[in-house]
Amino acid sequence: MPLQDPTAWMDDLNVYLDDEEVASTAALWEPELLYRGSRVGAALWLAVVGLVAGVLGAVTFSPGIRGSLAAFGAYLLAVLVVLRAVGPLTRRLLDASMTFHAKSTVFWAVLLAAAAMLGAARDATWAAYAISVGGGVLLGIVHGGNTPRTVRREDAWMMAALPLAPLCTGVATWVHRNALGSMGSIAAAAVAGAIAGAYFVPMSALLAWSRNEAHGLAQLAKLYLHNENFAARAVACLDRAIALAPDDAELYNLRGTAYSKLDDAERAAADWARMTALLPQRAEPIMNLGVDHLRRGQLDRAVELLEHALQLDGNDATIHSNLGAALERRGDLDRAIAHYDHAIAIRPRYPNAFANRAFAHFRRGDHARAVADCERALTLQPHFANAAVNRAHALGAMGEHAAAARSYREALEMDPSPEVREEALRGLEALGAAADDDSAPS
Repeated sequence: MPLQDPTAWMDDLNVYLDDEEVASTAALWEPELLYRGSRVGAALWLAVVGLVAGVLGAVTFSPGIRGSLAAFGAYLLAVLVVLRAVGPLTRRLLDASMTFHAKSTVFWAVLLAAAAMLGAARDATWAAYAISVGGGVLLGIVHGGNTPRTVRREDAWMMAALPLAPLCTGVATWVHRNALGSMGSIAAAAVAGAIAGAYFVPMSALLAWSRNEAHGLAQLAKLYLHNENFAARAVACLDRAIALAPDDAELYNLRGTAYSKLDDAERAAADWARMTALLPQRAEPIMNLGVDHLRRGQLDRAVELLEHALQLDGNDATIHSNLGAALERRGDLDRAIAHYDHAIAIRPRYPNAFANRAFAHFRRGDHARAVADCERALTLQPHFANAAVNRAHALGAMGEHAAAARSYREALEMDPSPEVREEALRGLEALGAAADDDSAPS
């Protein structure tokens, strides 16, 4: 099974987050995303943290430090004090927004140092570098794949992390094995750890250089767009972002989506028109305008716009899926299913398309296919409440009332959007099942 990007939900604005989750996540993200302190100071501090953490990590794995149980205990206590001081020192020297990066630096630097020292301890040369360099490659891939939210160029972050991590662990292992024989084991480990932790010298510089406040504001706006109650806050973030980057078409696209969620169709259309003026060949603003008409029940205009978007990009699975939704709402079920088929052929792991195709199958009376599509959607996205509701509709139509009631209740346990929650409750009521029995959520 291919690996899934754990952050992909951010770009899928169909994913619903409840009020509390949005507010708490925003409180965590906002300081980091909106840091306005010294970039040079931040880069220097994170580089120092990486070097120190690398030293501590390597010394911890050095056999010399474990020669005396009392000394080792005192060392671990000192390490704990140093690590606990990282957050307060970061807040004092920079500000609270950098504490996450500082703690993350400690974590990754210790792992890099551990890979270097575990390799250095092997007798066989091939085993030493297989562990050290191989561990560095793995850590570079994982760290490079977790791009900081303030960094716009994800490819640049990965392209830097992937070669630098194994280079630092490999060099640290080589130096420890070949150039530090006259040193005591603790001192040798400290030098090797500093070399491994030196990974964060260029990476901290890259973080500071690529920090983009407009991009940070856009990320915060995306978070807010996962709940319509926060759409006004998304607009406020995007107003600030556009003031910083007035020619960034993606910012207008996001603000158009925010205005659409606020039912301000005129401003939404104006922002999507601005994106089209900046990027005339992009289908996304035309698609979003079509979706806005779909939200407001203007089905013929929605179909027209979505078909236009397909002329610009016939291989966009999202456009096919949205056109399928518009056609289904208009009653053209065969064409709707055909477009869902296209969407799934382009993007086989597309839970929304499976769930929407399921509802079209349900409306056409093909209940077994509807259930199968919902099961596939729930396999791809286990907490997809809309798929659970559509499965319940189909099961109920098949006469499997107990299974349908269970599926409605499962949907209610998935923290669904208010609309999906109401649909599930109506489904339970139609089945004659009590929504407030022991198995239903309170």
